[in-house]
Amino acid sequence: MTKPGCLAFLIALCALSEQAPAGLILNLQESGSVINYTISGELNPNIFTSTSSPITVPGSGSVDASSSEFFLLGDPSQNTQYTEYGVNLFGSYIPFGTSGLQTTTGVSNGDLLGFQSTGGSDYKVLLAPGYNGEVVSGSGYWDGTYDSLGLTTGNYLISIEKTGPIIYVDSIAINVQEVPEPTSMAIFSLSTLLLLGRRKRRR
Repeated sequence: MTKPGCLAFLIALCALSEQAPAGLILNLQESGSVINYTISGELNPNIFTSTSSPITVPGSGSVDASSSEFFLLGDPSQNTQYTEYGVNLFGSYIPFGTSGLQTTTGVSNGDLLGFQSTGGSDYKVLLAPGYNGEVVSGSGYWDGTYDSLGLTTGNYLISIEKTGPIIYVDSIAINVQEVPEPTSMAIFSLSTLLLLGRRKRRR
């Protein structure tokens, strides 16, 4: 391939990558008696099949691991309402645990996020009213542990699509991260101290 051809190929590749939806990413990490979480990414609003009227935000978060449902609260001063946006699953949801509905308290900052199965291929994503593809960003923690909330470690992907003249595809990734073992953490800390000691001696 000639150099101009390579350049044209790279430009086309960049254009395609910019148009591809990034999806939403939810990371969970157990630490002691709490589960820390972060939310990032966005969804293409063209993926929505329906939109509900605004609904009042409840006072606590919840998870139904067996039905792949989450409700994460954002900043309560900003998130007093949410809207249910309907989407179609591409395939079926994958449970990220065995426990039924559990409610929990905690501290949340930033945007609100939730999603729930309504049976079959129907799924609902819970976001701020009037959501139009903006970046969703938030963090916080839930009181509880993976065991108490019935979560199983692993990387889960909820694929959603909307068919028609144009096909839209997007996704929600849930990463229930492994809990660091105390022994591993101790070894890591000791290695770090030894490395710092060597650097000081060299100086």
